[in-house]
Amino acid sequence: MLKPFGFYQKTRNIAIATAIFLSLLTNTGSAFAERVRIDDPEVEGYALDYCREWATNCGKPAADAYCQSKGYEESVHFSVVNNSPPTLVINSGQVCDMPGCNRIVSVVCRYPGHHGHHRHHDRNDEQWQ
Repeated sequence: MLKPFGFYQKTRNIAIATAIFLSLLTNTGSAFAERVRIDDPEVEGYALDYCREWATNCGKPAADAYCQSKGYEESVHFSVVNNSPPTLVINSGQVCDMPGCNRIVSVVCRYPGHHGHHRHHDRNDEQWQ
């Protein structure tokens, strides 16, 4: 028995709608999974120092180095607490155990291949924006 043309049109429309829905669902899911937040990041058992090298390349360079050491592409956010020793300087391995040692207490890392808006916190900013 032959089926009417309308049956094929409906079947095709359902298949297209399903494909579009699954495509949107997949793309939306990846947007949620493109970043990971790490609280209290540590290096060799010490809190992550605010500087990548001793007293230089501070802030985003240190957060980026930490994220990259974990297989991520870069940091997109981080939060700092001032005067909170001991910390470890990620590139040199030096321990900072005196007043003035600032630690990164939270970092959001971006998975490779995901690009978006980049913000980071000032040295004195302890709140998420």
